[in-house]
Amino acid sequence: MQRKSQRSQNKRYEFYQRVLVAGQDGLARLTDAFEGWVVRGFLVRGSGVMARAAGQGLRLVQCGQVQIYAAVFILGAMLLVGWLLGGGAWK
Repeated sequence: MQRKSQRSQNKRYEFYQRVLVAGQDGLARLTDAFEGWVVRGFLVRGSGVMARAAGQGLRLVQCGQVQIYAAVFILGAMLLVGWLLGGGAWK
């Protein structure tokens, strides 16, 4: 009688190892790959590359005159208000 009990326990243990543990290990490998490629690769490093590229581009348009900066700010604000009043945000 005890041998049947041992066999059923061994079958349960084998099922646990083959199905549940293997499934969990596969899911862990998948999420690790996702985190490595997508999160660390594109989001973290990509945001750094984009910030560096934007800084390089904006450095070219710096002139040092506050009047020009204020004029560009006012022009941008007027364009934004015009777009909002024209229904651009609610279309």
